[in-house]
Amino acid sequence: TVDLLVLATTTPDQAIPASSATVHRELGLGGGAMDLNAACAGFVYALSAAHAYLVSGMGRILVIGADTLSTVTDWGDRSTAVLFGDGAAGLVLERSERDAFLGWNLGVDGSAASLLYCDHGGTMKMVGQEVFRRAVRATVESAEAAMEEARVAAADISLFVPHQANMRIIDAAFRRLKIPEDRVASVLQRTGNTSAASIPLALVDAVTSGRLVPGDLVLMAGFGAGMTWASTVMRWGTQ
Repeated sequence: TVDLLVLATTTPDQAIPASSATVHRELGLGGGAMDLNAACAGFVYALSAAHAYLVSGMGRILVIGADTLSTVTDWGDRSTAVLFGDGAAGLVLERSERDAFLGWNLGVDGSAASLLYCDHGGTMKMVGQEVFRRAVRATVESAEAAMEEARVAAADISLFVPHQANMRIIDAAFRRLKIPEDRVASVLQRTGNTSAASIPLALVDAVTSGRLVPGDLVLMAGFGAGMTWASTVMRWGTQ
C-alpha cells in the first residue's frame, strides 16, 4: 500500500487538477497525492518532502520525477531546443528504524528567476552563460553542505548523481567536488535535460547496471529554474 504519491514536475498537464491526481488514478494507488514544482531540483525536493512524511508516521511513499519539456520548447531557439527532453522515473521509500537519509541542503534565489523561465502559454527562455555559472556554484555548494551535515567526505561517496543539465556543468561539478569520474552517474547522452526526471533516471540506470550495492553512499544534487537547488546524501539499501 502506498500512503502518498509526490510528483515532482514543472510541466503539469493542466492548471487544474494536479497531474499527480491523474497518475494516482492510472496506477491504482491508495492514500494521497500532490504535485511539487522546484524545476530541475524538484526530485530532491520531493525526496525531502517524502522523508518528512515518513518521519511523521507514513509507511510507504512513491516519489516520481516527470517532465515533458518538449511542450514548452521553442524548436527554433538553438540555445534551448538542443538541450531538453521528456522523461519520468521514480522511487518507493519505506519507513524504517534506520534512516537512509543522512544530510540535506535545499535553497532558492528568487532574484535569479529571470535567467530561466516560461510564461503561461509560452516557451522557455534562458540566459545560458549565467545559468551555467550559477549552476556549477550552486551544485557544488549545496552538495558540500549536504555532505557536511551527513558528516562524510567526497572520498566516502560511492556514486554522485547530479542533475543531467549538460556535460560541462556535470564535469565542472564533480571535478570541484573532487569525486572521481567513474563514480558519477550520467544518462545525459541518451535523455537530454529532463528536469525533475533527470536524477531518478540516472539513479535507476546506475542500479540496473549494478553500480550500487547496499551500504553505498549516494550523493544527489540538482539545480533549476527559480533558481532552486537541492542535495541529499543517502545510504543505499536502507529502507
